[in-house]
Amino acid sequence: MPTVKPRLTVVLPPDVALVLRELAELSGKSQSAVVAELLESASPVFARVVESIKAANAMRESVRRDFAGSLERAQDRIEAELNSLLGEIGAGDLVALGALVAPVSPPAGGLGGDGSPSPAGRPEGGPCVLTPVPLTGGSGRPNVVQRPKRSGLTRTSKGG
Repeated sequence: MPTVKPRLTVVLPPDVALVLRELAELSGKSQSAVVAELLESASPVFARVVESIKAANAMRESVRRDFAGSLERAQDRIEAELNSLLGEIGAGDLVALGALVAPVSPPAGGLGGDGSPSPAGRPEGGPCVLTPVPLTGGSGRPNVVQRPKRSGLTRTSKGG
């Protein structure tokens, strides 16, 4: 007589299959019935595990949303504070600051054909620094110029 219950195929290690076979023989039941009884008795535990995993997944999503919201609020506060500070700095201060700090992006006017800044990239005709000015004198070692090797001349050993 066919059953309406769902069927499941399980692959077991040989030692587990042997124990299951012996348990079924000793209890007078089929292996399928033994497995079904064991799983039915553990079903409440499985249900609690399922609910715990669902709650953990929901919490993870909630934490992600909260963290993303916190980052957005922090960015908004930083931008507002930066705008406030920039509002307090005068145009002359920005020109002086531009002479001390290298710009992060290329100048507004772009670079000329030779790689130098175009006049439009300089704030009000002031200096335009593309790289930071070194503050140290280096390692202190003098620059050593290596002489090119002589070509065409070879030394021969005497007496040979």
